[in-house]
Amino acid sequence: MPQQPEQDTGIFSIDTVDVPQLHEQHPKVRARDWCSPLVFRLIGTREYIEGNRRISVSFRNQDLVNSESALLLRWSGLKADFDQCINTYQEHVLSEYAALGIACILLSKNTDFRITSVCRNGEKVDYWIGNKLEEKLFVLEVSGRQNGSIEALTMEKTQQLASNPWTLPGYICVSIYGTLASRLWFCKFGDE
Repeated sequence: MPQQPEQDTGIFSIDTVDVPQLHEQHPKVRARDWCSPLVFRLIGTREYIEGNRRISVSFRNQDLVNSESALLLRWSGLKADFDQCINTYQEHVLSEYAALGIACILLSKNTDFRITSVCRNGEKVDYWIGNKLEEKLFVLEVSGRQNGSIEALTMEKTQQLASNPWTLPGYICVSIYGTLASRLWFCKFGDE
């Protein structure tokens, strides 16, 4: 059964993000392609509905200081694109694209970094991220699953990031869609 859209009660301030605009801060990549897959994972059904979802977010900065927050992700006007995505991509691709959509949002909300380009196969990480000067500064590893432990996924992706061939630090962005939980964590090389 599809989840009903969540209403923002206004009891406390919560940042709202328009999913159809997530690509605007990441012009070097085709981030627009990641909007409908993200909505698919947020609603948990193949039948499109307009709405919103509140996700819990854990962020760890470059000083390895953690913070917790929530974001209200909202969307509308994506039905045609949503249907095309569902008819085009397999489940694992939809999950990966949804994770990239979350990464775009969390990088934009929490850092000055943007996704700049994809890494090559075999390089153990997914993307390069850089600053406004377009310097490639860090690597990014993303993953999203419908169910499971965010702790286990965090550990798995941290270890994968640590094995990148440049021994560069970077961010992992992991999401568990069934619990609407996401993490964007900075990891220094060799961190557990």
